[in-house]
Parts: sequence; C-alpha cells; structure tokens
Amino acid sequence: MKKLFACVILSFLMIATLVVSAFAAEDLTVALETSKASVNQGDTVTVTISATADNVKSIAIVGVTFNENVFKFVSGKWLNDGIMSDFDNDKKTGVWASKDETKLSDTDIVSLSFRVLDSAVSGSTDISVKVSINSNAATADAKCTVSVGCNHVFDKKVETDAYLATAATCKAGASYYFSCACGEKGTETFSGTAGTLGDHKYSTEYKSDKDNHWNECTVCGAKNTAVAHTPGAEATATTPQVCTVCKYEIKPIVTEHTHTWAETWEKDATNHWHKCTGTDCTEKNASAAHVFENDCDKTCDTCGYEREITHKYADKHSSDATNHWYECSVCKDKKDTEAHKPGAAATEENDQTCTVCGYVIKKAIAHTHKATDNEWKSNSSKHWKVCSCGDKIDQASHKWNSGKVKTEPTVTKEGEKVYTCTVCSAEKTEKIAKLDPPDTTTPKDTTEPADTTEPADTTDPADTTDPADTTDPADTTDPVGTTGPVGTTGPVGTTGPVTPPSGNGGSNVGTIIIVIVGIVVLLAAAAAVVLLMIGDSKSKSRRR
Repeated sequence: MKKLFACVILSFLMIATLVVSAFAAEDLTVALETSKASVNQGDTVTVTISATADNVKSIAIVGVTFNENVFKFVSGKWLNDGIMSDFDNDKKTGVWASKDETKLSDTDIVSLSFRVLDSAVSGSTDISVKVSINSNAATADAKCTVSVGCNHVFDKKVETDAYLATAATCKAGASYYFSCACGEKGTETFSGTAGTLGDHKYSTEYKSDKDNHWNECTVCGAKNTAVAHTPGAEATATTPQVCTVCKYEIKPIVTEHTHTWAETWEKDATNHWHKCTGTDCTEKNASAAHVFENDCDKTCDTCGYEREITHKYADKHSSDATNHWYECSVCKDKKDTEAHKPGAAATEENDQTCTVCGYVIKKAIAHTHKATDNEWKSNSSKHWKVCSCGDKIDQASHKWNSGKVKTEPTVTKEGEKVYTCTVCSAEKTEKIAKLDPPDTTTPKDTTEPADTTEPADTTDPADTTDPADTTDPADTTDPVGTTGPVGTTGPVGTTGPVTPPSGNGGSNVGTIIIVIVGIVVLLAAAAAVVLLMIGDSKSKSRRR
C-alpha cells in the first residue's frame, strides 16, 4: 500500500513538472536589430533576430516578409551551435535544435542578410519575421523599419509640371530640371522638346488703323488677326462715330459740308464708289460690289477693276477634226491646243484614233461579208453560211423536194417520208398515217367454202373498172384492180373488190393478203370449236 501511494505521488509530480514546463515555454519574445538604420541603393543590410524564452529545445524561422521591390534576400545563418541548424535561403525558413533544454535571454539566434536593389525607391520599409519554438508550442512576430535613401544621379529628362523650371513663351520653349530615378529634382535644367513654343500673350489693349483693329503680343510684338471696325452711332455735331470694340474714331464730329462727288471711281478688291472731293471728307457715294459676267471675267463692268482669275479647265480634252485642247468650263477658254496624233491605221475591227485624246480620226473600214468555206449551216427551218466575222450570210428558208418514202405504213405502224432541201441537202422526216384496218365481220353465209364458186369461173377482173383507177394520178390502171381473184367473189362468200387507198397500190396488196390470212385463221378456229363440240357430244352418248 505504501508503494502504491508513492507511485501516485511521483506521477503527480511528473505531470505537474510537464505542465509548468509547457506554460513556461509559451512565454516567447522576439526582437530585430538592423546593422544600418538608413541605406542606399546597392547597400547590404544585416538583420539580427534575438529571442527570450525558457526550456527551449527547438527553434523555427517560419517566415521572412519584406518588400521585394526594395530588397533582395541574400542568406540566413544560425548563430548558435545545436544538433541541427539548417536554413533554406530559397524558402527563407530555418530550423535549429538542441539536445538539452536551453534558456534564451535576449539571445541572438539568427542573422539575415539583404541587399538594397538599385531600382529601390527612397522611403521607409519594414522587414518582418515569425519565430516558433518547441514545435509551435509558442510563436512570436517581430519587425524592424529601414529607411532607404538614394545615391542621386540627376540624369533623367522628364517634361512634366513637377520639374518645370521656366514656362514656354512664343519665342522659346519651356525648360525643366534634371531628375533622379527616385523622383528627386536636381538643380540643373534642360530645354524642352524642340519646336514646342508657348502661346502668344496678347495685350488687352487694341492697336488700330483706319480700317481694322488687333492685339499685339507683349513678348514678341506679333499681331493677332486684324478685324474690321464695328461702326457705332453716326457722328453728330457733338459726338464722333467710333468703333464699338476699339474706340477708334471712324468719323469726326459733323460740321457743315456740301459733298462734291468725284466722277472717277475709287475701288478696292471688293467694292467701288465715288469719293467726296472735300478736304478730310471720307463719305462714299454709290458704293457697290464689283460686277462680273462670270467667274472668269477679269474686268468689273462698272468701274473697270482688274482682278486675278483662275480658269476651271476640264480634266479631259475637247477636240475637233484637227486639234485637241483643254477647255474652261466657265468661259470656254482653251489651253494646250495641239494637232491630233494619229494612232494605228483603221481596220475592219478598230477605228484610227488620236493617241492623246481618243478622237476618231478615221472610222473602221466597212466589212465585206465572205464565207470562210462553202459549207452550209442549217436548223429545222433555214440554212446559211458563216462569214469570217461570225455573221450569217445567204440565209434563206429550206426548199424541200417532193420527198421519198423511207418506211411504208401498215395498219399497226406509221410510215416515214424523208424530204431533202434542194439547196443545202438538209433533211426532214414526216410521219405517214397508219392504214385503215379491213372489215373483219364474220359472214352469215352458211355455205361451205368447198361449195363456193371458184374464182376461175367468175368474170375476168380485167374487164372490171377498179375504183382506184379514178383516183391515182400517177397510174390510171391499178394492177390490183385488173388481175388476180381479189376483186371477185371470194372463197368466204364476200362479193365485190377490196378498194385499196388511192396512190399506194403496193401497200394495198399487202393489206389484202393480211386480211385473207386473218379470215382463214378465224375459219380454222371455228372448225376446231365445232369438232370439239361434236367430240364432247359423242362422249356423253357413250356414257349413257
């Protein structure tokens, strides 16, 4: 029991010791000290980190913060020995560790080195660090301020109001102070951009003559635009007439005076008038603008004033049969008149023209049509020959001959007849109508064909007049109507001749033969039907 109680007491003391140690470790303070409080471009500055804490076994530099437009980080270095002291210059972080607990009392632990950039702008800037101990058991931040100066080099030419030395005038441009890259202004000056002068500084007082008034520059004496006087109220016996702008006296006080107008004209570029011949009288009589007939008229029709004119010559030539020239569109004045310059001689295709103005000196030669060969061209209605120029010549309608039968017509098919142009040999084909079909009605005569009177016993058809003989203009005697048994009483009991279409005897013979063959076939079919009926009847009788 005593041993158990001793173990409990010992454990309690160990836990209390650890708690006290942990709370003591959280009390961490960090300070920074710089090797230089003020630096210039290109200088190197060292920042030393010191710390105060108890029971320290490890230290970590968690981060280093600074203005990268002012400083460049060079390196970090631990100032105390330990079982581990590492610093990563790229990440700007480091770790230090000791085998035994250490007490820090404003102890320098790390040295950080920085370089001031050449482009750094002067002013104050901060460097900050964050430190932790015993695996982040306690952390602390610290910072220091560094004043950055400048090794001034006044070689910059900046033309802004901030560096203006003297403003530009109408005689000379502005001048400016040289400046440093840091923005500091020097004492030496330079001239502004060449040719950049200031505006005139015109006086508010007017200068004037009898016609106009103006202002003059107080620097160079230059005049601004002169403006004609603006007359005020007419002069009276007590008050002169003055310009309402510059107060110049235009007319003096009126005194008793009778005007005597000169007969000759006074004139300027715009008007003409008669002046009074009296002393000091400036009155004008019959003042009016000049009168010209057109823009090219040089002389005023009223006073004879001569003016300068500019003709309005056309861009293209005018011409006649001999010459060409440029003509004024207003007054028809001519300039640069010269004879035509003939170009290539006229051909059937082209005129002969002036090489300068394009005037047609000689028209194209008339074309004589002539066929390139003796070959006829044709379409369905006309024929022609072709000239070398492409035109059609000797064009006329076809002259068709009487035609020639190419295919005879039948009862079932049209025939064809070909006509030929007697001039160009072109051909056209026309259809011949089908033949009329024969009458194929079955005769009612029951007389057997064997009993029919033979054709040889009939009257000689040569003695009979064929109807076709009266209609065929080519041959009055139709062979079909005068020979053979066709016109006699047929073997099928029909009478009378088969009349062929007029004008085509050969086709009629073929048609008649086809009809006879058809009749024979029909009779044979009828006989076959009768025999079948008889056979069927006998078969039935046997069954009975």
